[in-house]
Formats: sequence, C-alpha cells, structure tokens
Amino acid sequence: GQLLHIDLQTDDNGDFAIDVPAGEYRIHLVEGDEGQVRIIELAPGDSLQFDLLRSFEMGRSSATAGHDSTAAGPGDRQGLWHTFGASDGLPGFIYTLAQDHEGALWIGTNRGLFRYDGEFFTRISDFGRITSLTVDGDGDVWFADDGYSPRHGNGIGHWDGEQVTRYNLPNNVVNEIHLAADGSLWIGTSDGVNRWLEGRLQPVPGLMNLRVTDIIDDVEGGLLVAHVDGLRRWIDDDHVEDLPTGLNST
Repeated sequence: GQLLHIDLQTDDNGDFAIDVPAGEYRIHLVEGDEGQVRIIELAPGDSLQFDLLRSFEMGRSSATAGHDSTAAGPGDRQGLWHTFGASDGLPGFIYTLAQDHEGALWIGTNRGLFRYDGEFFTRISDFGRITSLTVDGDGDVWFADDGYSPRHGNGIGHWDGEQVTRYNLPNNVVNEIHLAADGSLWIGTSDGVNRWLEGRLQPVPGLMNLRVTDIIDDVEGGLLVAHVDGLRRWIDDDHVEDLPTGLNST
C-alpha cells in the first residue's frame, strides 16, 4: 500500500482542514508523547470532523519555546516615541502589554508570549493568542489566551523566570487577570473567579457561575467584578452583594 505522511500546522484557533485520498490514516499530535491518537478510515467522498485533545496535568511545567530571540530593528524614532513594526522583529499582532520591575516589556501576541529587553524580542511561550497578562510583586508573569472557543482555552500560564507552568481551571476560558493592590492574584473566566491562594488556584465562593468580563479593586475594599449580567462586589468569602448598574441586559 501507499504510505502518505503529512505534517500539518493548525491555525490560531487550533483547527485545520485537508483533502486526502481514500484510505486509512493514523492521526496524532507530534508535540510531546502524550497526545491522543486517532485511527480513521475514509471512503471516496467521505467528510469527517473530529477533535484531537492533548491532556495536561494541573500545574504541569514545560521549557520555554526554545528562547527564540530576534534582534530588534532600529524602528522609527519621533521625539519621545519609538515605534517598532514587523520589519523590526515585532512578533505578530499585539493584544496586551505589561512591564516588569526591570523595565522589560512583556508582549501578548497571536503567536504567544514575548519579552522585549531593549535589544531582543524573545519568545517565552507559544501558549496561543495571549490577551491577558500581568506581572506580580515577585516579578513573575501570569498570562492567558482568550479561549477563542471553550474547547481551546489553555487555562493560566505562569513564568517564574526559568520555566512556564500551566494551570487548568474549572473553566479554561480566561477573560481577565487582575493583580489587586494587596498583591493577590484573581482570574476571571467564563464561569466565575479563581484566586491564587496557598500555592494553587481556588474557586472564590460567591463569584462562581458568572461570565466575568472585568475585575477591579473597590475603593471601599474588596473587589468589583463585572459580568455579562451585572456587577458584583466581593468583600470577603462571607460577604458578596450584587450592585445596581442602571443598565438593562439584552
């Protein structure tokens, strides 16, 4: 029989499509050894849609994405403004930015997480399309993709200066990462809020089953959590209240 070997790369949403001759195919993920394997058989004219899922353990660590570094080009300087474009090594479409205590710029893009130190753009993680990003008081970086659809959410990534650790959540579609004034870390997802407490992410009582859109500190203490159905104030685990917004949900 004829052996047909095809390497495919997915789009930003994790999807791919291909036309192949009739026959039997062994399909698997080549990234690591833990991917799911599918054996399929196609007859002429058949069309098949399926998912390949790669499982991760809670808190699984991995090396960075090869520390691929690109020397930054000169850019365009106009007064105080210094603009970089794709020709200067700017990595893809930018969705979010953060600056660490050493002045380095962290860049969330459609190609993953990058660090700019004034000379190089260095890819730290190819986690996906990074749309949420913050630097905590220890200089560690927390980031998440937008989970374009619920099955593509990657949870939370944590860079400690040496490696990236991924943490799964009850709902991996992360909409907001909030670093509170007291240094605590809060994660808003499409199914509620989790916080980093005692070395792990834990659901917050009174803030679950909410499609969270934003989290900010409340000037009176605690947090204000915006969600698609309104606004909720969290004072502590025993004191949570819904606030009037004057807006009618549609």
